[in-house]
Amino acid sequence: DQPYAAYDIGGLATLFRTESRALARSKSPDVDALFKSADLDKALAAFRDGAWQDPAATMLGSTQETWLAHELKRSVRGGARWQVVGFGTMIGDARAAKESISWLRADAPPYLVQRTLAGAAAARAGMPMEYDNWGGYPAARARFLRDAQRAGASLIVLCGDSHNGWAFDLAQDGKPAGVEFAGQAVSSSGFESAFTPDPKVTAAALIAASPELRWCDTSRRGYMALTLTPDRASNDWVFVDTVRERSAGASVGHTANVQRGRNRIA
Repeated sequence: DQPYAAYDIGGLATLFRTESRALARSKSPDVDALFKSADLDKALAAFRDGAWQDPAATMLGSTQETWLAHELKRSVRGGARWQVVGFGTMIGDARAAKESISWLRADAPPYLVQRTLAGAAAARAGMPMEYDNWGGYPAARARFLRDAQRAGASLIVLCGDSHNGWAFDLAQDGKPAGVEFAGQAVSSSGFESAFTPDPKVTAAALIAASPELRWCDTSRRGYMALTLTPDRASNDWVFVDTVRERSAGASVGHTANVQRGRNRIA
């Protein structure tokens, strides 16, 4: 089997299946040592302006990056209305809320306390809360989004991994580049397993802290359903009624719409 491929869906869309885990991905940044520094904020700023920006860091590898850029152009020139790219992890800029440390449950394990402290500190430096996803590869992210912009793509990124539901407006160099719809887990828990506030409070704080984030749900489980027409994309986050017993009950909890060519959520 090919590790990555493009599938043309009539003249409506091209679906790009990518590989970002096993083949060519470089090691994600290790930020643990920064938290042993006497001046954490200074250490984070140096990391932000130095190692974090490494142009050699890659999620896809140079061969797949080149392939994807070429295929985006081919899709647009061939008349496909949408370019839908599947990634294994989120590419949207998600930052921790400054008050997140106060949200932790009293019995939160030490690793989670450390992770939450790290996210809040990174946000103060203008960086994302996760580095195992595209947040750890800003130069690679910029290359991909610029390739999409140069191709004139109507870009939709689909991903999962975080267990929570997210919707992002993706931007590069101050210009819209596409949207991202990130799906929640079907049954595994999300932020609600660690944080005490009403999920609406959590979501509002995350949106306020994250410049690209338009919507999120960190407490409900389910799946996404994307509907494409020639001029409009509509993504539903479908939430199940319960994960504690066998039940087929589910309902749409949120919908995001995008007009073709806008590369922003309406």
